[in-house]
Amino acid sequence: MLFKEMFFTEEKLTNKLKRMGFELSKANIHKDETVDYDGDVNLSKKQLSVIPIKFGVVRGNFDVSDNALRNLVNAPKQVYGNFTIDDNFITDVKDSPKLVLGDYSCKYNKLDDINKKDIEKVCKVRGKIYVD
Repeated sequence: MLFKEMFFTEEKLTNKLKRMGFELSKANIHKDETVDYDGDVNLSKKQLSVIPIKFGVVRGNFDVSDNALRNLVNAPKQVYGNFTIDDNFITDVKDSPKLVLGDYSCKYNKLDDINKKDIEKVCKVRGKIYVD
């Protein structure tokens, strides 16, 4: 029964990735249901209230700007490009990636008194950090 449940979960996640327009050849689905993706992830302007897929490593840019996100649950652990979360309702950055090799942009959110040092506490950013 466990094998069938694992297969169903992977199949369900594969179908979700297809529906969202991801190239399956670039996706690596892990047993813990995280997805590594070899390329850019653009989920901007999708009216999302949550990041719908639990990402691990994104080998490209990750953009979830112009949505209705309140937190960063399911955000990638590592982004090899830019990480953009502008124009949402995010109130904290505790679920940020641990590593962003490009820029980290979190402008126009509900982040009261958030500054670059707050982001640097949870994320190593190689590029620039943009906040309001």
